[in-house]
Amino acid sequence: MTALIASRNSLPAHLSKNIEQARELIAARHAGSTRKAYEVDWKDFQGWASENGLEPMPASIEAVVLYLANLSEKGLKPASISRKVAAIKFAHRQAG
Repeated sequence: MTALIASRNSLPAHLSKNIEQARELIAARHAGSTRKAYEVDWKDFQGWASENGLEPMPASIEAVVLYLANLSEKGLKPASISRKVAAIKFAHRQAG
């Protein structure tokens, strides 16, 4: 959906004026606290990927699995790891 509204040129003229509102609706689908947590989690993944010579975007499955294994080794709880997965997924969806 985000990729669809990313390009104003690909939309009919009568829809182009609603692009910003559509972006705001997409961003608002998560609570503010969730968006902030995702932002922190995404930055954490970016930093880890950079430190390990891996690309965070687009992230390979191998990179994500290695990251998750690292988190597990550090003792993160499954719920925290799941949120980090959701943050990575969200970042990739936002990027199109």
